[in-house]
Parts: sequence; C-alpha cells; structure tokens
Amino acid sequence: MPVFLLAFLVVLLAVGCLFVAYRSDWRGMVTALALFYFVQFVIVLYSSSPLMALVDLALGWGSVGIIAFTFLNIKPRLPEQAVAGGVSFRVISSFFFILSGFALSFTASYWITQLPFLHLAAGIILMLAGVLNLNFYHQPWQVILSILIVLAGFEIIEYGLENSLLLVLLIGLVKGSLSLALAFIIRREAGRMTP
Repeated sequence: MPVFLLAFLVVLLAVGCLFVAYRSDWRGMVTALALFYFVQFVIVLYSSSPLMALVDLALGWGSVGIIAFTFLNIKPRLPEQAVAGGVSFRVISSFFFILSGFALSFTASYWITQLPFLHLAAGIILMLAGVLNLNFYHQPWQVILSILIVLAGFEIIEYGLENSLLLVLLIGLVKGSLSLALAFIIRREAGRMTP
C-alpha cells in the first residue's frame, strides 16, 4: 500500500474519532462507524485478499444498516441525549488518545514487524477511541456503538496478521449480533416511551 494513501486513511480515521467525540448523537456515531468500515475495507484490501475485504465491508455496512434502519423507524423518536456539556473535554481527550495511539503504534511496530507503522496506528487509534467513548457515554446504544468501534480497530490489526475468511465471518457474526441486540434495545426503549 502506498504510504501516502495509508497516511491519508489514518488521518481520516483520526478526524472520524474527533467527530464521534464532538457529535455524540446516533447519526454522528453511525456515520463515523460507516466511515471506519470503509477505511478498514481499503486497508484490508491492500494488506489481504479482496474477497476478505469485500466480505468484511458487506458485514460492517450491514450492521450499520441495521442500526440506522432501526433508529429511523422507531415511533416515537428517542431523545438524542447528546451530552451538551463537556464537548471540548471530549474532543481534547480524543486528540490526546490519538496521539497516544501513534506513540503506542511506534513501540508496537518493534514487536509486530509484519505490519507497517501506519497500519498499526490505524487499528490502535480506533481501539483507543472506542475505549474512550465507552467512558464518555452511558446510553446502551452509545456503548454498543463504541464496542463496534473497538472491534473495527481490532479487525484492522488482526486481518493484517491473519489471512482467514473464517475469522472475517466470525467477527462479522459478532458485529451482526451486537447490531441486532442494539436494535432490540432501541425498540424496547421506544416501546417504553409509548403511552
């Protein structure tokens, strides 16, 4: 993979992580998750087989589609419950976690020599951003979306090390299960709000 393309993708992931910290409503988080899966597709396409990349993209975007479809079709609408206060704290914390991801990737590149530095940085930044979001947000849908972000970061690193379609399908099963669980939780919460 050309270094400038990988660097662009890592910067795109970092901007997406800052966007998730800034905009904590479901539309922002689901849009960022779709972006993360596209960037993951491009990275896996260059580091592994095209079939693995396509299957992973289909499973990732399928889980995003389930979540978005569920949010769009509930009546009454759930309140956005975006955390209005502390936006600057969340963005600054995310920025420092991104810097920490670069530092950790630099050290990890000595241990995991099969992957380039920026490939590791992409996965570690996403995992750290997801863990940070787990601490920021307390709504069940925000927690599950944060877990999916952590899983996307793990996938970027794992698919660079292990070239197995079975692994893609198993992680896709986990993504689908989390998405369906989230759809159930959203429907249940909407049912409680109905008079």
